[in-house]
Amino acid sequence: MLSNDFRIHNFSERTMLPIQPANRKWIKLSRGVVKINVDAAIEEGKWGWV
Repeated sequence: MLSNDFRIHNFSERTMLPIQPANRKWIKLSRGVVKINVDAAIEEGKWGWV
């Protein structure tokens, strides 16, 4: 069955990839530091960011 080949997306079976625990914690930036997040996209030779 196709679902057996792609068990990673089959919620009725155990996952093939182990879950990696991540230690995520927000840390306040130092005074005078600015963090800027940018998203970009490229399609048919055109690009843009927001």
